Amino acid sequence: MTAIAYAETPSVAAPLPGYEVPDGTRQFVLSICKMLADPTRLRIAYYLTNEPELNVTQLCDRVAQSQPAVSHHLAMMRSSGIVDHRRAGRQIFYSIRGETMRQTLAKLFGAEA
Repeated sequence: MTAIAYAETPSVAAPLPGYEVPDGTRQFVLSICKMLADPTRLRIAYYLTNEPELNVTQLCDRVAQSQPAVSHHLAMMRSSGIVDHRRAGRQIFYSIRGETMRQTLAKLFGAEA
């Protein structure tokens, strides 16, 4: 029986792929997380994830807060890119901005997208 000698190869650490989150993406994700860290805004996002759109009065009823408070939260969510709005007469209807955002929130809430 002959022994096969294997030459030991020095272990060379392969360079890691670049996993750094781009600045723009990082800022966007941070702003979304900050918005959803507030319990009222999280509840608003939950209701809007499960409905195509809701007006301010409907959202006030669901989160049991005043119209000015809910409108303030919605304005913040609009500026961070979570929700979009449309005007119909005197009412403003809010919805989740884009299907990607809706699917992401649905996954966070454990719902089917």
